[in-house]
Formats: sequence, C-alpha cells, structure tokens
Amino acid sequence: MMDEAELDEFGYEIGDEGRLGKLKKDLWFSIDGIGQSVVNKEGKTTKDRDFVVGLTSKGEQLDPKEVENCLKDVLRFLKRDDDTEMWVHLWCNKLLLVRNRLVPLVRSLGGHEDDIKLFYQVVRILVELTVSPESGHPRRHELLQALRETKRELLDPRVFRTMNKQILHAFATLEKSPPADDADQQPSPDQQQQEQQEQEQ
Repeated sequence: MMDEAELDEFGYEIGDEGRLGKLKKDLWFSIDGIGQSVVNKEGKTTKDRDFVVGLTSKGEQLDPKEVENCLKDVLRFLKRDDDTEMWVHLWCNKLLLVRNRLVPLVRSLGGHEDDIKLFYQVVRILVELTVSPESGHPRRHELLQALRETKRELLDPRVFRTMNKQILHAFATLEKSPPADDADQQPSPDQQQQEQQEQEQ
C-alpha cells in the first residue's frame, strides 16, 4: 500500500512543479511584493505594526511601479482563474490577501499619484474577489466562505473611512490632471468649424 503524499496548505503534493504548482508560486511571488507588516520601532508588542509598501519577505524593497505591477499580476491571475476550480480565488483567501496585504496597503497610502495608482489596482482586485458564485457552482460553499471573510475585512469602519478618503484623493487627482486620452483628443471638424466661427464673431 502506497503512503499518502504529504500535502501543503493548498492541497498539493509538496514539491509539485506542475502547472498549478508553478501558478501557486507565481501568485505568491506577486502577493509577497505588495508589502509586509513589520514591528513598529516604538511598539513594545507585535500588535504595533506598520505596513511597508513593497517590502518583500526576503527584505528586498520594491519601488511603487514594481508594486503596481505585482498588483496587476494578482489581478491577471484572478481574471484567468479556472472557472470551475477557482484555484486562485481560494488561494488568495488562504493567503489572507485582503487582511494582510490589501487592507494594510490601503491604510498606508496617501494622496500622491503613485498611491492613487496602487489604490486603483486594489479596487480592481477587490471587485474580482467579491463576485458571488453562481448557485450551481461546484465550489460554491468554499467560495461563499471566502467571500464572507473578504467582506468582513472590508466592513471594518476604519477600512471604510480609509477607502473613502482614497476615493476622494482619486477624484481630486482626476480633476487636476485629466486622463491623457481625453486631454490629447483632437476636436472634430464640426467643433473646429464652430470654434472658428466663434472667433470670427
């Protein structure tokens, strides 16, 4: 009788280097690049923590653009997830993506342009993570449990206030600097003719 294979926290055989094993590692690499919670220098307990954006578990410091790319990678993994198994969605829940990465990230952001870009990617990820599974989905129970845990984190009043502040920052930024495609758009021939007539008058 063969011994049962030792499984990791995702239910895969330890040492699995197949397609799903690689996907899991790539997902973790992207999540790890978002940032880490570290002990506050002034804190006396591990409860007093600061979130350092772009700090990896290996101590490497990524710049804001690299962090944005990590968030985009996570979003891409979610969008390309297997419709039946929903591996990536469930992995993100097991890795506490929302609690340990996204929520602390949002709470650490200010109103700078780089911060707005990161916040935008976080919102896109949250949209993917909060879609309710269809009634006949084979993993509906697991997905609903993950959805409840995600919503529980987002309903924290502190998180809600912070996200509201970030939304206001984003709107203020858009008012000051309209998107390039809108700002650079050339007027139509009719608009050009109308402007010329107004100038002649």
